[in-house]
Amino acid sequence: MYNTDIEKSKERIIGIDESKYICCCGCHIISCARFFSIVSIVLSAITLLFIFPYSYSYEDFQIEWKTFIVSKGIIVVYCVIDIILNAGVLYGIYKIKPAALLPYITVKLVHLH
Repeated sequence: MYNTDIEKSKERIIGIDESKYICCCGCHIISCARFFSIVSIVLSAITLLFIFPYSYSYEDFQIEWKTFIVSKGIIVVYCVIDIILNAGVLYGIYKIKPAALLPYITVKLVHLH
């Protein structure tokens, strides 16, 4: 049964007119989504790697230490959530599971308001 579900989803994709799904850069929309998800994961990972090693202290910014720690914590949480959401996009693209894209779409729509 599992194999038939995959075959059905592949048949759905094969039967689609691909010329309608071109992004503004001339690439297919799936290729663009894959590219931007990978770029977002890499940028979030770089942010996580470079947020702690620097020897900045809260005195350098003339703010209270609690505010400094909270601001770094917010950045870490945001980056981790971004990595998880974009990993879900890549999973949905590679496994042809549109439901895996829903968390990303939901968070981005809520983020717009």
